[in-house]
Amino acid sequence: MLELLQYVVKSLVHQPDKVKIEESNEKDIIIFSVFVDDSDLGQLIGKEGSTAKAIRTLVRSMGKSHEKVAIKFYAL
Repeated sequence: MLELLQYVVKSLVHQPDKVKIEESNEKDIIIFSVFVDDSDLGQLIGKEGSTAKAIRTLVRSMGKSHEKVAIKFYAL
């Protein structure tokens, strides 16, 4: 899942070298924290969150059916 998320995020932003993704676990939830440059955050989230929602759907589809996945987006 992490590799897919990295590929998608780096493909969407203008400064892929500044992308940083951290993975953590909290109870039964896998949490990905995605850090991008300030100028790329809007691009990554998209209008009304549509791009962020699509990224979340894609990454969740790669996991097992019982896994819960959360993706949070942050600006550097």
